[in-house]
Amino acid sequence: MGGMMFRFLIVFVIIGLPFSIYADTIPIIGGCGSLNSTDLSTQMAYEIDSRISGITASDTTKMLWSTRGNGTEGWMRSGTVWTALGTTPIDFTGASPWNNYSDYTLAGTLISPRHVVFTQHAPIINGSTIIFVDNENNIISRTIANIPQIQIGGDIQIAVLNEDVPSSIAYYPIIDLFTFQNYWKNVPNTPIIILDKEDKVLIKNASGIMMNLLYYLGFEISPRSDFNENIITGDSSNPVFGVIGGRLVLLSSVSTEIYGTFSSSFINDINSAMTTLGGGGIKFPHLTFLVLSHNLFRNLVWSQRLFPLLKIAQMGRK
Repeated sequence: MGGMMFRFLIVFVIIGLPFSIYADTIPIIGGCGSLNSTDLSTQMAYEIDSRISGITASDTTKMLWSTRGNGTEGWMRSGTVWTALGTTPIDFTGASPWNNYSDYTLAGTLISPRHVVFTQHAPIINGSTIIFVDNENNIISRTIANIPQIQIGGDIQIAVLNEDVPSSIAYYPIIDLFTFQNYWKNVPNTPIIILDKEDKVLIKNASGIMMNLLYYLGFEISPRSDFNENIITGDSSNPVFGVIGGRLVLLSSVSTEIYGTFSSSFINDINSAMTTLGGGGIKFPHLTFLVLSHNLFRNLVWSQRLFPLLKIAQMGRK
């Protein structure tokens, strides 16, 4: 999928909220409105704007942690961060906050129970300890079993853990490029989430996708701009997320202060790396979930372990 050049993209749509990233069946139910728009720009904007409405930006509402641990102990998630408020808190358990190679930098993000994505220019090393913290503040410690020095795209690197993380830890879909190109109709000014090395949950506006790079330097106004900060040295490898249906989707990882490699452009290469690394026989566990229009599909079905990539599976029409 790499090598494509395009000026604007498109993402994917979930009509209705109830699905699990660990389930094989995703029920899609719902009516119309901003949340259910088939334009992913509209849906992603709603997911973020509705959560920050009426909230004052501060360290208290930006920080993921009320107590930031040191190593493998002492981590306590914040109940006041803006993504924890409302009826559908956003799950960051698959974003690692610490490793013993570089402490709070060179962050890694799970794309399966065993595979972690980093940036190639800021690599971790084999044998490093990496932690994840579930929503009950239990600390899950794993070891980087293998991180081959193979660059994917402009700045992607995949590592495999010594064993799977438990189901209390999330991992994040990467959506196929075709879906993005057809359903993310207005990339500029779409709000996205970036974590920094302090584990602040920042809001950036996407400004476009060009040469397989996602740019996040779009102009912002309040209240989005109140939750924005500059990307600085040490933020590399932190995840860049979109929010759809109350769930995070991995768009990129931080490469520079203005862009990261667009993961969807390299879905086949990521799939190949995961296959080569092994780890439970998962080729590519994240499959496209979308609904094209109201009631076009009532359900989408997908298998995480049988198919390397599934775009749409239909279970009947209304």
